[in-house]
This record gives sequence, C-alpha cells and structure tokens, in this order.
Amino acid sequence: MKPERQTLIRYGGILLSILVISLLHYQTSTHLRYLHEIYQRAYYIPIILAAFAYGPLAGFAASVLTSILYTFHIQRDWSAFPVYSFNQYAEILIFNVIALVVGFLSRKEKRQRKLDRKRTLEEGGKTSSEAKSKTRVLGLKTTNMPMN
Repeated sequence: MKPERQTLIRYGGILLSILVISLLHYQTSTHLRYLHEIYQRAYYIPIILAAFAYGPLAGFAASVLTSILYTFHIQRDWSAFPVYSFNQYAEILIFNVIALVVGFLSRKEKRQRKLDRKRTLEEGGKTSSEAKSKTRVLGLKTTNMPMN
C-alpha cells in the first residue's frame, strides 16, 4: 500500500473514531451516566494516536474537533447539571493539553531517534573503514571476515 493511502486511512480512522464516540454520546440517555464517563475517556484514544503519529498539529486538530463535538453534547444534554458540566468543560481543556504535550514529545522523540540513527551510521562507517585499514596493514583478507 502506498504511504499516502496508508496515511489517509489512518487519518480516516482517527476521524471515524471521534465521530463514533460522539455519536455514542449523543445517542445514549443521560440516565446511563457511567457510559458517558467511558465515552468521555475514550476520546483520549484518537487524540493521543493523532498526536503521537502525526505530531502536535494533528493532535491539536483532533482535540479541537473533539472539543467542538463534545461541547454541543454538554450544552444539549448536561446543562441542567452545572457541577457535572463544569467537569466536562475542564476535560475539554485537558484534551487539548494532552494533544499538544504528546505531540511535542513525539516530535522530540522522532528527532532524537533520527539523530541516533545518523550517529550510528557515521560511527559504523568509521568502524568499518578502520577495520578494513587494520586488516590491510596485517595483510588479512577481508572477504571472509564478519564485520560487527
């Protein structure tokens, strides 16, 4: 599968999961508050996946979409419960903070991994050339020698 197509499928999966969780929120009775608690926490999965896989911008985009959809749900179904509504609005703030933190940490980790790979390749090249020059000095054949 082409990388562009795979990326579109992943973006689509993240979007679809946010929409499904929102649909569950909208379709579940407020009498089943425990289910709403589960759905509320389930929003973290696509937000974290977007931020980890694609960085802070994608994570933030996922959290903003989640925030918009969730805000409508809070206003429609929970406005009669101010304490619970406040908790939900605070959770929206956390969605966005988590998206940015995970996104920036993921970006930093990917950059570090890239630097480590580059250093390893550079050191590996030096080690390989040093080993070849030592074998030439000693007059050994290099064709049958394993290189570590």
